[in-house]
Amino acid sequence: MTERRRDSLNARIARGEADPISDAEREIVKRFMDSYHEKHAEQRRRDLAANKSNKRCWYQFWR
Repeated sequence: MTERRRDSLNARIARGEADPISDAEREIVKRFMDSYHEKHAEQRRRDLAANKSNKRCWYQFWR
């Protein structure tokens, strides 16, 4: 969301024309982001482990 749109949305919320995000919606977004980060952290750990083993093999090859 651009800063201008966010500012206009905040102004509409302040005037009472728009509803702020409900607690249920906020919880849904939080749960989604937590699962997203958890899944990608697992992939990142696997990539780092593979990278370390590749480096180890490469160094052993040149010794």
